Amino acid sequence: MFGTAKDVTTKDYQQIFAETGIDLDDRMAHFNAKGKSMEEEIAQYVNFTKIIPGFKSLNPKDVSNLLKASHCEFWLLGNYMLFNNELGTAISWNGTFNTTMKTIEKFWSPEWVKLVFKLADMIQKLELSLEEIVLIRVIILTYTDRCKLKDREKIQILQETFLDCLNYQLMKSHKDYNRYVYKIFDILLRLRDLTELNFKVNQKFLQEWGFAIHEFPLWKEIVSYENDV
Repeated sequence: MFGTAKDVTTKDYQQIFAETGIDLDDRMAHFNAKGKSMEEEIAQYVNFTKIIPGFKSLNPKDVSNLLKASHCEFWLLGNYMLFNNELGTAISWNGTFNTTMKTIEKFWSPEWVKLVFKLADMIQKLELSLEEIVLIRVIILTYTDRCKLKDREKIQILQETFLDCLNYQLMKSHKDYNRYVYKIFDILLRLRDLTELNFKVNQKFLQEWGFAIHEFPLWKEIVSYENDV
């Protein structure tokens, strides 16, 4: 009646779901599982930022903008180990469900999905320590050039402190310091490209799935953010 599930477009799926209530290929089940996982992840993201030295003293509006503008990169730096680029599979951060690249592409641009898997693979190969991951994440969180900020200078000073901490940690832990630093900053540049693409992908995602995301307010707020620098 509907052909094979893999042939059903998002538009056709939504029409079938609206008219019949049939979750043809478990697409809505995957969406809801992802939504619940994202609500938990974003809540933990916000809680994490509250313990970053100096972050709580920033202007609340600046904090909100930084959180939204940085989320995609911050998320991947905490979840890269959950992706298997060779097999094209992934698991949620809380272990509640598994998925595949093909399933994710039913919701997000294939270009974006492939880039996520590729970057996750590159980060895995760096074998970052926990301390390095934390420092890279707070550096990502304090970029001053990708959202509107009231107190840009204060945030810049914070980031410079975090960069000094990362530099100290890398010099202490790696004999091939220069090569390792190059790889990390190469990743950071590639992550910026991912974020720029993510802003565009989110707009299309909201157009197609806005009818269902209202049950996940934190996730909706993050994906609704637009880069307005």
